[in-house]
Amino acid sequence: MTYLSIFNVLDKTISHLEKCIQNPESDLQLFDSSLLTFSKGELIILAGCHSIGKTSFLINCLREFGLKRKIPSALVCCNTTDSVEIGNRILSQETGVLYPKLRNGLLVANDIELLEQRIPEIADSPIYISDTPNISLNDLESVAIKMLEEKNIEILLIDQFEYLAEICNSDSVDTTVAVLSKLKNLALKLNIPIVLSMQIENNKKGLEPDLHSFRQNMIIPHIADKVLLLHRTFNSQKKYFSSAKISLAKNESGKTGEIALKFYPSAGLFETY
Repeated sequence: MTYLSIFNVLDKTISHLEKCIQNPESDLQLFDSSLLTFSKGELIILAGCHSIGKTSFLINCLREFGLKRKIPSALVCCNTTDSVEIGNRILSQETGVLYPKLRNGLLVANDIELLEQRIPEIADSPIYISDTPNISLNDLESVAIKMLEEKNIEILLIDQFEYLAEICNSDSVDTTVAVLSKLKNLALKLNIPIVLSMQIENNKKGLEPDLHSFRQNMIIPHIADKVLLLHRTFNSQKKYFSSAKISLAKNESGKTGEIALKFYPSAGLFETY
């Protein structure tokens, strides 16, 4: 156990402020929106119902930061999604070649031409993927530290939090809280934002989710610095895309709000209007 005098505390505080002033672009913005800003040391929860597009949204983030902006970015898949599937999804979002065609190898000459044009740049982007099913928290921390030390990652995305080994082996709220607290500490330790996707129960009335959607686990949004809620409509009248929305329901460092999006299910692509 130790303690600090106010002099030492202010010294550390001023050093932190100087770094922020010298590097005002250190925060990562999504969709060029100040509302969706991921800051160093933050734990961000992306929540949504089953099959709403959470994995696709994280891959959108991976593509936006790692491919478009060349920011070293990492994705850890906790379920059975493997790196080949992630690769197919990235290729689909980037080229417009339908994901089912990539997954099943049903490509025509034009598809192959598009892939040949884009693959070299994608392959050279600073994107890193770990696909160990039911990974333990200790192993996740180890691979995150390894990617930070070797690849200098600036953001860590964790897909399907509920498939972490500790969560799978226990339905205790205390376990969930303990794991989230450790992930928050990991974000602070690595000094990068950590974004993790989490499933919430389907709303039988089809209403948009809110913080009350966590129900008996209301402690969960209290641990996170930000809570994003993903929702979309299944509108058969729109041939190519459906309406979607990302809501910033909790924000410890600023305002809340929402952004209207378009979702293209054939490519798993989210775009602003």
